[in-house]
Amino acid sequence: MNDRQAHRSPRTRFIHGMISMTAIGFIMGVVLVKTQSRVVAGLILVWLVLSAIHLSRIRCPQCRTQVGEQGRVAGIPMLGAFPQRHCSRCGAELTRPGT
Repeated sequence: MNDRQAHRSPRTRFIHGMISMTAIGFIMGVVLVKTQSRVVAGLILVWLVLSAIHLSRIRCPQCRTQVGEQGRVAGIPMLGAFPQRHCSRCGAELTRPGT
C-alpha cells in the first residue's frame, strides 16, 4: 500500500476503483462497437478479470472480509456495487482513513 492509499478508507478506495473501472470499461466497449476488433474484445475480458482481482483485494482491516461483501446467502458471499459503512462480518468502521 502506498502513501496515497494509506490516507483513504477501504470504502473510498473500493468506490473509486469501481467508478474508474466502469468508466474505462465503458470506453473500451465503445471502441469495440466502433471497430469490432477481436483484440479489443480480448482486452475487455482481461480488464474485467483484472478489475475483479483488484476489487477483491480491498478488505476489512480487522477481519479481512471483502469490503464489497453485503452478506451471505446459503453460505455464498453476495457482493454489492457500493460497500456499507461498517463491515458486514465484524462491524468495523470502513470509513476511517489509514485503516
